[in-house]
Amino acid sequence: MKYFISQYWKIALGLISIFIGGLGFGGVLESLRHRQTITLEDTSSVGEDWIDSTLANLDQSLSLTDAQKQRIRPQIEATAREIELSRESALLKLEISLLKLHRSIAPDLDPSQRDELGRSEKSLEARIQQRTEALLGSEIENPPKR
Repeated sequence: MKYFISQYWKIALGLISIFIGGLGFGGVLESLRHRQTITLEDTSSVGEDWIDSTLANLDQSLSLTDAQKQRIRPQIEATAREIELSRESALLKLEISLLKLHRSIAPDLDPSQRDELGRSEKSLEARIQQRTEALLGSEIENPPKR
C-alpha cells in the first residue's frame, strides 16, 4: 500500500506536466494563427457596417431621436470617407517605402534573388498604381472642402 501511495504523486505530477505542456503548445499555435502582420492586401474598409455601428453606439450613449439620427448619419458617412482616404493614403506610403527598400537592397542580392525581388516589385508597382488611381478618383469625386 505504501508503494502504491508513493506512486500517486508521480502520476499526478506527470498528468499535470502533460496538461501544462498542452496549454503551452496550444497557446503557441493559437498565437501563430492569430499573429498580426502587415498585409497589403487587407480588404477591410470603413463601410456600412462601421457607419451603422457608430450610429448605434452614439444612439445608445446619447439616446438620439430619429431626426437627429438622420442629420448625423451624413456626417458619419463623410467621416467614413475621410478615414478610408487616410487609410488608402497610408497604405500607398507603406507600399512606396517597401518599393524603395526593394530597390536599395537589390545590389546586395545574387541574380536569382534579384529575379524574385523583381517579380515582387512588379506586383508592388501594380498595387501602387491601383491605389494611386483609386485615391485620385476618390479625390475627384469628393473634393476637399475649404
